[in-house]
Amino acid sequence: NGVYEIYLHQKKNIKESELTALTTASAIILNTNELYQVQDKEIDTLRKGGVIRLDYPGSSSQGMNHIRLEGLDANQVYYTTVRVRLDLKDRDDTNKEIEKRYSVFSKEHSFTTYTKPSEPGPGERVPPVPEELQVIDQPNNTTVTIGWKSPEYSKQEDEALYYEMIRVDSRTLAKEEDSRLLSIKNLLDNNMADDMHAWRTKEPLVHQYIKSSDKWSEATPQQVSNKLQLEDDKLSPNQIYYYYVRTVLIVEGEEAYSSWVGIPVTTDPVQRPIQLKVENKDDYSHDPKREIVISFLAPIPKNSEIPGEYDFDIAVQGELDDNYKLDYSTTRLTSKVEEKDIPTGYDHFVYKIRNVKPGKRYDIKVRVIDKVVDTVNGEYPKSLYSDRVTTRTHFDQDEQDKEDKFEEYLKYFEDKVEALRRKPYWALEDGANEFSIKYRSNYIIPEINSAKTYQLAVGEDAKDFTYYMPASVIASANLNKTSLEIKQGSVTYSVRPSTITTELQELKVALEDISAKRIRDYYVAFYFKQIPQATNVGGDGFLTPKIVVDIDLIRLKEEDLFLEDDIMIALN
Repeated sequence: NGVYEIYLHQKKNIKESELTALTTASAIILNTNELYQVQDKEIDTLRKGGVIRLDYPGSSSQGMNHIRLEGLDANQVYYTTVRVRLDLKDRDDTNKEIEKRYSVFSKEHSFTTYTKPSEPGPGERVPPVPEELQVIDQPNNTTVTIGWKSPEYSKQEDEALYYEMIRVDSRTLAKEEDSRLLSIKNLLDNNMADDMHAWRTKEPLVHQYIKSSDKWSEATPQQVSNKLQLEDDKLSPNQIYYYYVRTVLIVEGEEAYSSWVGIPVTTDPVQRPIQLKVENKDDYSHDPKREIVISFLAPIPKNSEIPGEYDFDIAVQGELDDNYKLDYSTTRLTSKVEEKDIPTGYDHFVYKIRNVKPGKRYDIKVRVIDKVVDTVNGEYPKSLYSDRVTTRTHFDQDEQDKEDKFEEYLKYFEDKVEALRRKPYWALEDGANEFSIKYRSNYIIPEINSAKTYQLAVGEDAKDFTYYMPASVIASANLNKTSLEIKQGSVTYSVRPSTITTELQELKVALEDISAKRIRDYYVAFYFKQIPQATNVGGDGFLTPKIVVDIDLIRLKEEDLFLEDDIMIALN
């Protein structure tokens, strides 16, 4: 009888020695039934690279022999080789086997098992991505509108489509975030940086996901879902954002997501405020004599923190100010403008400026300080100033009377200061007993140069006189041979030229100190004092007072010229 030895394995080009090693005892004996269910232990042998042998008693009378194997692994390649074995028996005793004879092995053949694809489940269907995602409008640096088109997809009766949108601040989606399998909730819950925001079109109006409450709420500004657009007015100037949109397919209550498609959006730097105006008393209560209320529109996101994220420089210049000042006291007031009347991309602000003066003109302008971005050279970026507005506070008679009196006092003070400026000396003491002055070189030197005698000032009724003469005055008097003369009652003192010269030892030392820069300059101080004497007719009394004259050298750490400048600056 002839038997087909069928060798089955998953290893290609197996050696014949491995095939012949399988004995008849280990073979799987098939009957004439052409179907065989491969057992688990046989599958395990194949998976491990082994070989199984099937002995099939074919019949030459039935033509082509067939065997159907079931239970093999799906999507696998199998190899098979066949040879024929003849079991020779004794003619007289058929139960007695004489020998076995074998054919050569056939060529190695292969076949691949397949599985018939099944219909995907509701959650396994992948919808197509949205098409033509683009920026529709970007009216300012805090608002953008993106839009897209529906993909070509024929919905079944039990299916529904909507779209999910996300915004990521300053970065793209990470690899682990860009997954079809993640729901919006999971995506945002895992977003520890809180730099992601989500919307959807599932309802008739666009809704936004609120992470803190785990709820979807109607988005602001209000917008319809079937327009396939998203308007976002919560952006910051000078930033980059990434928007992503995907399709959501609902089948039998289960949702399947397409891949994300994205687009970047860059906002311009902060823009200047607009529509700056002065409010009247009826709209915002204030004292129009001493307070000014202004309002303006600023291009910053709604509900921004002031002054945490943004602030304003409110520059004010009154008619008494030399320039604009930022230190006027201000207080923010609550705006009374309705939300619907505020242009998209702007917010309305109202500020009260305090401590202004009645009846005065004021120029005002405003600019935005952007604290959201990093500082540059220690300062936050600022917008240009708004257009200027001019106003005048209300008149106050009482305040005006006070100002008039103050003006009179200032005029009196300025006249006194001017009189001081015109004098050739600065008075240190001008009392009943003592008269002490310091002469100004730039005033008296021209007069000394043109006269042989220069009369020094004296104080009425004073008994003690002190004169501080700059070194340059003494030098000019010596050079021009001019005497300095002082009249004190009936007594006249005269300081002749060359009384004070460089031959004096103390002056020599002072000049050496100037050369060595130990001092910068010096004054010569003249002291004149009269001591009245009792008169005794016929006795030993004196008819004239006792006279005391002294000269001293005053060393200076600063030149007289610079000291004079400091005094003039203080007066101005």
